[in-house]
Amino acid sequence: MSQENVEVVQRAFEIFNRYRGTGLTHDDRDRAFAAFAELATPDFEYVEAPEWPGASTYQGLDQYRQVLEGFFEALSQMTAEVEEILDVDDRVVVFVRWRARGTASGAEWEMKPGQVFTLRDGKIARQEIYLDREMALEAAGLRE
Repeated sequence: MSQENVEVVQRAFEIFNRYRGTGLTHDDRDRAFAAFAELATPDFEYVEAPEWPGASTYQGLDQYRQVLEGFFEALSQMTAEVEEILDVDDRVVVFVRWRARGTASGAEWEMKPGQVFTLRDGKIARQEIYLDREMALEAAGLRE
């Protein structure tokens, strides 16, 4: 089952990279988000890194979509390049290079967070963001 879990998470990133850009119509975003929703459980949970200002946990796909829409409003460009994937039982740990540009300022930034996806019955049940690699590994029960 774990290779299937990795493939589900990889598909989620492919969908994100299609959904993230400007120039997409509302219908395009609806279709892309519907594709992600097929990969997730109805009680999907998104947990932001505790270091982020205003970090929170979001319950359900509607709240997750609101989070994504906020990112896309604030950022004119945003891409996620998967650099490493680790398969850990019912979890998949992903290290990603995020690149973004602010809509208003044009400022560019890059970060490399770790993300821990928990899967249940072949669907993504939880996504946790960690700004520190070691914290992501520890959350998945691994140590470097």
